[in-house]
Amino acid sequence: MITRNEESRTLLSSLGIPTELGTDTAWTFEPHPPEYGRKALRDAGWDEKTPVLVLCPIHPFVWPRKKLPSENISRGDDRRL
Repeated sequence: MITRNEESRTLLSSLGIPTELGTDTAWTFEPHPPEYGRKALRDAGWDEKTPVLVLCPIHPFVWPRKKLPSENISRGDDRRL
């Protein structure tokens, strides 16, 4: 995932998500052809039938998302993000 700042990169890396630092990538790159993505998914174990969900958190005012302690308490979850 490409992040806009070091804070986001650090947070995502702590969750095991590979990151690179960069900005506004939607406007600055040419995508690979569809077969490139299909091959990457197959190499990761995709069966070519299961739907794939892609998330692109880009809203600069809500990312990186920080959970409030009250959200953890209401869900009975003592983990902190």
